[in-house]
Amino acid sequence: MGEFNARTSSNQAILLSNHSNPNPLRLDEDIPLAIRYKRSSEDLRENLFRSELVKLYSAQDLIICNGLKKWPNSSQMTCIHGFGSSVVDYVILDLPLYNEIKNIDILNDHEPDSDNRPLLITLNFVMHRDPIEDNPYNQKKLIFDGNKKDLFLNELKTNLFPLSSIDDIEYLYYNFTTTLSYSINKFSIEVSSNKRNGKTNPWYDKDCKSARRAIKEVVDESLKIGKIKIYKGTKRQYIHKRQENLLHLSKVAPKKLWT
Repeated sequence: MGEFNARTSSNQAILLSNHSNPNPLRLDEDIPLAIRYKRSSEDLRENLFRSELVKLYSAQDLIICNGLKKWPNSSQMTCIHGFGSSVVDYVILDLPLYNEIKNIDILNDHEPDSDNRPLLITLNFVMHRDPIEDNPYNQKKLIFDGNKKDLFLNELKTNLFPLSSIDDIEYLYYNFTTTLSYSINKFSIEVSSNKRNGKTNPWYDKDCKSARRAIKEVVDESLKIGKIKIYKGTKRQYIHKRQENLLHLSKVAPKKLWT
C-alpha cells in the first residue's frame, strides 16, 4: 500500500504465476483470469510512471486491487487537489494475500495538509488469545473501559510500532494479536458474569466463592451435600455477622448523637 505517483488508468498485470501453474501466465491471454482481475478506474489517464509500475508488479506476481469488481469502492480517485484528481495510491497484493482481503475502501477523511485519501483494507482472520486460566470457573468477564481510550491508544502505539520492521509474517501475526489482546485486557473492567445482577452480592466473598467452586469440582455425589451445607453456611455466617453489626450500630448511634 502507498503512493506510487503512477497513473495507470485501468491497466493490470501482464504476467502472473500461481501455485497450480508455476509458469508465468499472460493475463491478457487467459480469459477467466483477465475477467477476474480486470480493473475499472475513475482515472482514465496515464503518465510516464505507469509502464514502470506495471513492469514491477508483473515481474513480482502482484496485482493492483484498486478498481477490481470484488471491491466497487476501490475504483475512486485517491488524490484530490486544485489541479485535478487522479489515482496514484494503490493496494498491490500477491494472490495468497488477495484471497485474505475482505474489503478495500477509499476514505473521504484525510489530513488537512494532504491531498491523498486514506486506503482502508479489511483482513479476513480470526483473532486468538490464550485463555485467562485453565479453570473455566475462574475466568473473568471483562468489558472495555471507555474512559481509558487514550491510554489504550498510546499503549498500542508504543507496543505495535517496533513490529513495523518485522518481515516474518508468522512472528508479526502472533505478536500483533497477543499485543492487542493484552492491551484490551489491561484497560478493561471485571464484571459479574451473572446477567441478572449487574453487581455481585456482598455476601459472595472469597470464602463463599471457594465453597461454591468446591461443589462444582466434587466427583462423588454423596459428598456434594456436605459441600452444599458449607456453602450455605458461609452465606448465613456473612448475613448473621452483618445483622450483628447493624444491631450494634443501632445501640451506639443515640450516644454519638447525644455527645
